[in-house]
Amino acid sequence: MVDFRFLYEHKAREMESIALISYELKKRGYSCDFFPCNGMGGMPKETAKVIITPYLYQNVHLEAMSRYTKGSNKIVNLQWEQVFPIKDENDSDYEHYPHGVTKTAMHLCWGEREKQALLRCGVKEQNAVVTGPVHMDFLRKEFKGYYDNRDHISKRFNLNAEKEWVLFISSFSGEARKIDRNGNMIDENNYDKSKTIFLSWIEELLKIRTNILFVYRPHPNEKSDLRLLDLSHRYSNFKLIRECSVKQWILVCDKIINWISTSIAEIYFANKNCIIVRPIEIEKEKDMATLADAKKVTSCEEFLKSFNYSETFPVDPQLIKNYYDVEIEASYKRICNVLEKVYKENELIVNKNVIIKYPIILRIKKLFSRTPFYKAYIYAMAKIPEKISSYFPYKIRVLIENSKMRNRDFITEREIEDLYKKLKGLLI
Repeated sequence: MVDFRFLYEHKAREMESIALISYELKKRGYSCDFFPCNGMGGMPKETAKVIITPYLYQNVHLEAMSRYTKGSNKIVNLQWEQVFPIKDENDSDYEHYPHGVTKTAMHLCWGEREKQALLRCGVKEQNAVVTGPVHMDFLRKEFKGYYDNRDHISKRFNLNAEKEWVLFISSFSGEARKIDRNGNMIDENNYDKSKTIFLSWIEELLKIRTNILFVYRPHPNEKSDLRLLDLSHRYSNFKLIRECSVKQWILVCDKIINWISTSIAEIYFANKNCIIVRPIEIEKEKDMATLADAKKVTSCEEFLKSFNYSETFPVDPQLIKNYYDVEIEASYKRICNVLEKVYKENELIVNKNVIIKYPIILRIKKLFSRTPFYKAYIYAMAKIPEKISSYFPYKIRVLIENSKMRNRDFITEREIEDLYKKLKGLLI
């Protein structure tokens, strides 16, 4: 039996953090393994005493993860999304809060603001524990040297280290848009229009500021965009780079641009400054809670002038601290303390025997996703070149793009071991 099993959704977002937590657990004498939620990691051969999930919103999510939780009723939710638009944050029925049986799991909170939201949803106080944001641990002084320096990054990606590096942290993902009951796309925050306008701003900047090197870091869920490829072909100082974490790029870049990304917190804790751009205004109630009252750049003219920004951070630091509880003790140690308690005690028992009725077609899809053929299908779809897939119908192209993401989001044992080696050299 494995002591702790980590389930993950997005490799780029979660790998470093779950490696850090598991590294500490192994130092304390526990065993760990890792599986992606998308089924690409196969089925576990062993049971696990404690399951650690990336999210847990509905009973259906509990059931979907049951393939990995066989034999365990102890479930801890890392909750990788804890900062929401204002209108959603104040709605106890919001889809990203626990519902049904999932309320009885252990939910780890980055700060007091999230804990209070969970209590309003009906989660018991002992099941909503503030442990702080583990992903911010990598910005603590004891982790200095964990990330590559600017020279290393410039050589890895063939970047001119002498230029002024400007980073844009994109939030233009498919998840920025919603689908209504009729299957139509709802562009609540003017996703498409904002991106189109902002790309024109970038081009104007590239024309007049030849001394900069613009790094466009796509969201993990951001689809391929020919407009970005076109910019990279026409301007040698525009780079489209998916690799490396947001924190890695924040630390080596001179200027940082944000749209609606919650990485505003990473920027703050890295002691960097940034520009928040809003090509199209977002209603306050629909804006991210940490960005609603921030100072924003709303025109191309203002954007071009904003590179001489002052040292004043655009967001109230106290607001960020309300959402991110960063203490003297690192969050990964606080999380491991909670996990040890759950492991040793028998109080946290989640009833996984939830009966959920699915349509016959969905049942067939779910059964298929648990077979070896599913992994082969995803791998084959992911290998279709973009030049060929562009001729396929839209729905097929979406399937191919999703397959590429799922194939890309698999964490290997080698990657975990490499992270352990880096951590061993920094942590006692």
